[in-house]
Amino acid sequence: MNITTSDSSNSPVNVSVILSFYNDENYVKDCLQSLVMQDLSSFEIICLFDKGSTDRTYKELKKFEYEPRIIICEIDHVDRSTARNIGLSRSNGSIVVFCETDALYRPDFLSTIYKTISKGYDMVHPIGDGLNVANNLTSLLEAEIWARNRKMKEGTNTPQSAWVFKRHILEETGGFKQSVEIAEDRELWARASKLGYTTAITPHEVWSHRLTDSWIQFLKRSFRHGRGRQAFIDTYGLSKRDKIRFFFTLFGTLFIPCLIWLLQRFFVSLIIGFTLAFVLFYFLMTIRARYLFKNKLDLRVLVLYPLLMLIRNLFFSYGLLISVVSLYLTRFWRTIRKIN
Repeated sequence: MNITTSDSSNSPVNVSVILSFYNDENYVKDCLQSLVMQDLSSFEIICLFDKGSTDRTYKELKKFEYEPRIIICEIDHVDRSTARNIGLSRSNGSIVVFCETDALYRPDFLSTIYKTISKGYDMVHPIGDGLNVANNLTSLLEAEIWARNRKMKEGTNTPQSAWVFKRHILEETGGFKQSVEIAEDRELWARASKLGYTTAITPHEVWSHRLTDSWIQFLKRSFRHGRGRQAFIDTYGLSKRDKIRFFFTLFGTLFIPCLIWLLQRFFVSLIIGFTLAFVLFYFLMTIRARYLFKNKLDLRVLVLYPLLMLIRNLFFSYGLLISVVSLYLTRFWRTIRKIN
């Protein structure tokens, strides 16, 4: 996609914030209020309203028409990548920040990003934390976010995505790929990183994510993220982490049951296979919990976190399995058509 920039001669800004709203009536007010209270002087907020929304999102957005830094744009119902590219084409800033609607931003969010990227970096991964507003599930996810952030600040973990880009990088890469439905920011970051562009993290937490998933929503999202990896895998192949997930999924659901099936009935072998895979994975996740949480490790985290990771990886891996099978069937079909 060719990215064209709107005329910025009459409204010079340093930073453009881009938000895409779709059925987000419960988040509009808090999200935008936190953004207009930023301590950076020169910025704009591009609010893209998806006309496919069926709730009161647009009415909530109209309440912010008084704010001169907020620009409300109506767009057709499109995927997330296309929406972000539209927002980019209507923005003016030399630094572009793609924000989440279900989040709150601290007053120094933009100024911290601006200072970080001004040190010679090309992209920034803003560190955030979890805003626990729901249940024990989200408190565990919040604990995981805290642990990951600590590892990044210690330098033992590196960022795997970015929200913030210098404009020329987006123009050079062509913006977001429309074929990527999940983790589009990670895919764009990966392309930019391959070109040699550097990534920094903010020195402290500058935003908070609303963690409100129920167990059903959590499972659906885990599966959807695995299923949505097809375009990413087609370009970059399976990552090391994906290969590990893939192996344990097949190992636990196919290989072990098949081996035991030689000695026992299938349903018995299936149960035993799942049990063995569960015990092995649970043990590994317990080690991971000890590594991540260290001094904040309590009985609740030690017992429940490995279980949470097991369930998440299982549903993600089944979605990933469908992605891989779909990908290779598509490639096979293309090859057959070329031969014919």
